[in-house]
Order: sequence, then C-alpha cells, then structure tokens
Amino acid sequence: MENKVYDVVIIGAGISGISAARLLQSKGFDVLLIDKGRGIGGRMATRRVSVEDKDVYFDYGVQSFTVKLTPVKDLLHRNKIDRHMSLWTVEKNKRGLYLRGGNRVLAKILSRGLEVKKGEKVISVNKFRNWEVETDKKKKYHAKYVLSTAPAIQSLDLINKSNTQFSNEQLFMLDSVKYSANIVLLVRMNKKVELKSVQPVDKDISIVINNEDKGIKQEYQSFSVIFNAEYSENNYTKPDVEHLWNFIDEYPVIDRDNVAEFNIHRWKYAQPLNHIERYSFFKNNSGFYLSGDYFYGNNCSNVELAIYSGMEAANDIINSF
Repeated sequence: MENKVYDVVIIGAGISGISAARLLQSKGFDVLLIDKGRGIGGRMATRRVSVEDKDVYFDYGVQSFTVKLTPVKDLLHRNKIDRHMSLWTVEKNKRGLYLRGGNRVLAKILSRGLEVKKGEKVISVNKFRNWEVETDKKKKYHAKYVLSTAPAIQSLDLINKSNTQFSNEQLFMLDSVKYSANIVLLVRMNKKVELKSVQPVDKDISIVINNEDKGIKQEYQSFSVIFNAEYSENNYTKPDVEHLWNFIDEYPVIDRDNVAEFNIHRWKYAQPLNHIERYSFFKNNSGFYLSGDYFYGNNCSNVELAIYSGMEAANDIINSF
C-alpha cells in the first residue's frame, strides 16, 4: 500500500491527463498519472515495432488536430511542440496540423519528468480523509484531488463503483455522451510501393497513411489504414485478416505477397459523437474532477478539446488548493 499522499492523482495518461499534469507540476504540485495501457498519449498514438534491430513506426490514432484556443497555443509554444507542427493537407474536410515525426512527439515532450504508473487499471475511487485510488494490481494511491480523464462512459462506470457523488444533472450529461468506434489496420511492407497518404471518397476506409508522409524516417515502409465509423461498428469483431483483404481489394498496388506483417488495433471509444458543450470539465464538492475531449466542443478537434479540458480542470485545482 502506498502511504504517500499526492496533491493530485490523474486517471488516464492520454493527452488530457498529460496536459493537466504538466500544468500542475509547473505550479509545484506533486502529481501521479495512472494508465491501464502500456504506453501514454491515448489516441495521439504511435506504435513501434522492432524488425531486425530497426524500428518501424505506425501512427494509428488521431491524424490531425486544430490549435485555436489560446491556452492550448500557449502550452504547445511553451513546450516548443509548435516547432514540430506542419499543415496536414490529406484530409480535405479538415484544416488541421500534424506532428513531424509522428504522434508520439506530443506525449513524449509533455510527459517529461512526470511520474506515470502504466499497466494499472483504476477500479475504484473512494473518499476518506483523502482520496484513495485502488487499481487492479491491488495497489492503493492517496491524493487530495483526483482527476479522471477516461472517456465519459468509463468515468461514469468508475463513479458508480465509488463513493463519490456527482449531481443528477452531471450524471445525465455524462450518460448522454455517445462514441464511435474505429478499426485501424497496421501494415508493414517487404518492398516499398508507390502509395501516398490518401483520403478515399465513399469507401469503407476513412484514410490511408503512408507513415513517411508524417515525417517518420525508417527503412521499412508502413501504412496505417483507418476504417470509417460505420464500417468499424458493423465489423468490429470480424477476424483481423478480413480487414487486410478489404484494404488490398481497394488498393491493388498492395500485393498480399508483399505484406510482411499486419496488426489490427480497435478503438472502442474512438471519438465522442456529441459534447457537453456548456462545460469544459466537471467537479464535485469533494475534489473529484472529470476532463476529456467530450467537453466544450466549439468546432475544435478532439485533441485540442482534450488538452483544453485538462488544463481548465488543472487551473481550477490550482485555484482551489
């Protein structure tokens, strides 16, 4: 059992959690991040695979994002992340930015110096003298404040398993947030083919990413193929190989004999379909906070909303401390 009392324990080391932790730490707060995954960054994700002692990278989450809100601009500038940003022109319906070198750049920079416990799922949060955060590894962490940055449906489930109280209005709004799923196919080629990143029209595939177009320099060619929400919902449990065949059927330049390996990643809660627009975060009267990309809206990308919501929650904690 952990006897230390942190100022803040943050559940989820995605972009909202990391952004909040970065701001809190800069103000002298003792912060712990807990994430159930093996990595950090949430949907700003880059997978690394080692092939013959050479690394191969796949961007397999969000491909572009906006930077409209002043606090977000300031955070990215202060941490020199804006030096890595360029205009992303592949998705014609979005005027977004991408990170040269892959999504991992954002989480890597923002998480420097932060304390993160990976591979632990929080199963309950209960208030005694301080907050007690229990994980599936039978570990308990204590804090004066708790911030959950999990998707709305997961935060709601955690609230229902804990002794924390939110208003009926807050619970109703959390329950109203719906999500779309995404299936992402990751493909490594034996030999390079001529296929640039492309956004298909009226197909099952939302976008094909040639990871070299993201400024990822590597010896082996890799593609990230993101299927649209309708296809992903209808085919979520189908065998992995069927998604590969669908990709090859759409793009004959990808010969199956030239595919060195492939993997599938399934995002169950890929992105919110609606937002809690009147608020940038939630809190109760005992120091339990919620933040994430399902707050605020305002025509911003989900990445920007996640950063902004985390920072707004962090600022409120700072002012309440």
